[in-house]
Amino acid sequence: MSATEVRYPDGGKYIGPIREDSGLPYGVGIKILPDGSKYAGNIQSGLFQGCGVMTFPDGSKLQVEDMNNPVIGEMPLTSVMTSPCYMFGLHYDAIFPPGYEGEFTSGKFHGVGIIHNAEGVSFCGEFRDGRVDGKGQITFQNGTHGLKRQEGTFLDGILQTKQKCQAVIERAKSKAEEAQSVAGSL
Repeated sequence: MSATEVRYPDGGKYIGPIREDSGLPYGVGIKILPDGSKYAGNIQSGLFQGCGVMTFPDGSKLQVEDMNNPVIGEMPLTSVMTSPCYMFGLHYDAIFPPGYEGEFTSGKFHGVGIIHNAEGVSFCGEFRDGRVDGKGQITFQNGTHGLKRQEGTFLDGILQTKQKCQAVIERAKSKAEEAQSVAGSL
């Protein structure tokens, strides 16, 4: 398998190895989606699989209904990810571009990792089928975790049970670093 550049009719692009038997992206590569989202990391059978970094266009915004009590908002992803990813959002100036570092399975956030939005809000913890789902912690731009600490077990992006989740948070941080390392090798 050698590195190849493939341009797609929808404006997307892939740079990396292609399996000769299937013609699908495979291995460590970069995929740029038509909306400007960029994935760098492991790919298997054309889908994001293993560790990688997903960076979204700067224009991504989350829904917020009450600034004092942030509610779940749906982050528009791409057609590659068939189920939405949920996280909290607040209106702040961007301090880093929105993105995700962590584990993927079948093209979706799955396992542990960190997602952050353009406003500087992040979720560090577990994901299932492209959703915040499992143990984790939300961190706001000012470095706090909310007046009512947003740490515990989440179901479909909603905090269900408050509890300390330090082991999961440390695993997610470790996987995010591993994903950055994989993406940095490209």
